[in-house]
Amino acid sequence: MLNEDEKFIHTSIDTLIEFFKENHIAFDVSTQGTEAKILHFGMSIQGEPTDVLIAIFLKPKICSIVFKLPFKANVTMEAELYSALMKYNCTRRFGSFIYDKNDGEIDYKTDFPCADGVKKRGFCSRIYYFHELNL
Repeated sequence: MLNEDEKFIHTSIDTLIEFFKENHIAFDVSTQGTEAKILHFGMSIQGEPTDVLIAIFLKPKICSIVFKLPFKANVTMEAELYSALMKYNCTRRFGSFIYDKNDGEIDYKTDFPCADGVKKRGFCSRIYYFHELNL
């Protein structure tokens, strides 16, 4: 018999798998320790291939979606980049752009609570919202 945490993970993953299958999206599932399940799929942003990671965490019960953008920042312009990202992030309804100064990657990350499991409608709204950002 599954405990509450196992039920939460299985229900959430099943919902995401159903979404991917309905939309004909190829994906992979992996585990990150005992606290998270990770789903991964590829997509295109302005014709450039990129990766999307979806993590379901147990403590706290949240879903994180990270869109790996298909370009890197110029580290010589770091101050300008931080300023531009801060201004842009202030206008975002869901999520924000994050910059990793170690490798220059810029990602878009959004988190949402999912104490009752991941619901397809909430998940879809975040995926479609990102698509509408018109990078």
